[in-house]
Amino acid sequence: MSQSSSRTSALTIAQTLQWQADMGVDTTVSNEPQKLRQSSDSSLLPPARERCGATNEGEQTNAASVSRGGDTGEQTAPPPSRSAPRLPLQGGVGESPLPNTQPLVKITPNNPLAPAQAAAQVQKLADEATTLDDLRTAITNFTSLAICKTATNVVFSDGQPHAKVMIIGEAPGADEDIQGKPFVGQSGQLMDKALACIGLTREENLYISNTLFWRPPGNRKPTPEELTICLPFINKHIALIKPNYLLFVGGTSASFLLQTKTGITKLHGTWQDYTNPYLEAPIPSFPLYHPSFLLRQPMLKLEERLTESGILPQKEQAA
Repeated sequence: MSQSSSRTSALTIAQTLQWQADMGVDTTVSNEPQKLRQSSDSSLLPPARERCGATNEGEQTNAASVSRGGDTGEQTAPPPSRSAPRLPLQGGVGESPLPNTQPLVKITPNNPLAPAQAAAQVQKLADEATTLDDLRTAITNFTSLAICKTATNVVFSDGQPHAKVMIIGEAPGADEDIQGKPFVGQSGQLMDKALACIGLTREENLYISNTLFWRPPGNRKPTPEELTICLPFINKHIALIKPNYLLFVGGTSASFLLQTKTGITKLHGTWQDYTNPYLEAPIPSFPLYHPSFLLRQPMLKLEERLTESGILPQKEQAA
């Protein structure tokens, strides 16, 4: 080691020792652990309250005993921790600092209310509605389904409440959601033209509604759960109108309201009896293809016209 390095090292050691002396160090610092001295002069120790944050006389005594080793000069164990008690988990396995609570209903955009609760609410509202205005208000204020939150408008109905023919479709589409009326888009216009040929118009003698009053996101089909929850609304709607005839437009409307697994291809063009708990007697119903399906299948419309005109033979109905 050079003379310059030795002088620098000695200077550093001297500065370190001076700093330790200034800080009150009065014993040799080494790499070996040192046993703490027990001071007999209690005046050199800070008050017990400052050392352990004692809040009463008993705690202060314990703190002093820990610091001095008690009256016998032996070191005693520290007092037990005063942390919050831990409660057992459900089933008694393990520990948890949280209280044991009942599970809550998870409210999300796709599930604002549990299905059983929503169904009970709909049933109560439908039972209490005695007029169309009552039912419209109940449906407008109902928000316990996710589609109620995503729809722009409630699509309740259109046409004449005194009509003898009532049409029930599937669910509102984009155009219906904007205007708040059923069957006003391209498929609705086709339906209006077809019904006008037999003297039925919404301005005079036709009443129109849907199995759902809110547009499902993305124009998807209504789910079985949504239809089941809203069924009391539909049943009461039909009972309040009391039509002589029902036209079920589309497979969803026909199969659900008739409570059958038979598809629209077989149900189409056949008379069925419809009933619900609010009706005193069944109502004759007639399932039809949805106009949107006919727009996608123009040859089917041509085939029906040729059959009606007698050019093509009638098809036999499946049993």
